[in-house]
Amino acid sequence: MVRGTLYHGTLEAVVTTAKKLVYDGITPDLNFGRALDDQGGAVIDGMIADDRDSIEMAGVGPEELQQVRRNMMKLWNSEACQISAAIISILSSSPHINSDSLVAHAIPLTIEHRIDGSHIGLSRGLSIDAFQSLRPMIMEMKTGKEQEFHRLTLAGYALAFESAFERAVDFGMLAYLRFIEDRPVPYVIRRVYPIGDELRLQFLQMRDRKLEIISQQLDPGLPSRCPSACSYIEICRG
Repeated sequence: MVRGTLYHGTLEAVVTTAKKLVYDGITPDLNFGRALDDQGGAVIDGMIADDRDSIEMAGVGPEELQQVRRNMMKLWNSEACQISAAIISILSSSPHINSDSLVAHAIPLTIEHRIDGSHIGLSRGLSIDAFQSLRPMIMEMKTGKEQEFHRLTLAGYALAFESAFERAVDFGMLAYLRFIEDRPVPYVIRRVYPIGDELRLQFLQMRDRKLEIISQQLDPGLPSRCPSACSYIEICRG
């Protein structure tokens, strides 16, 4: 969970830093890619310092923390390179574009997009990892193994978004991060799913089952196998 939080934070930081650079002004002598790269180390060190208590509580040792930092830098550099390429591409075809339009075209992402899910029985403070606005799409980043229920989260976020903004969202993407020691960039497995009626129905059925468990105080029982990384395994298994 700590690693996932830091990787999510890195993605949010590189996107918001890039947007800030654009809004500060694109000048003739600005090397956008270098400017973005130069801020990576300091931003990441600041994130780690801010999460120091959580890191220590989770028992993350110095060696593991250094590996996580290297992975954060890989993610930052990879995203910075892609954002820089998009900025250059837009500027080369639209030399007089203003900053707001440049951000909208080159970085069409809202990171940690907050929505009210109470209209469909969910939390008021839902947070989508990323939302693409040009072609409406829910985007979720995962750092663990692929799980079948991950697709249902896309449907849940889509239903919550539609109930809040009355705007259809018919596609979602799951991005699974994998870090390979001898590679300078993360390996990303992208799964794009249509969010159709069947997936929406599956989510609603799962939601209703969980609400029933809560309202009637039912014991859902234990699964045949529990993930070793579950933070409640000692409570349930003893």
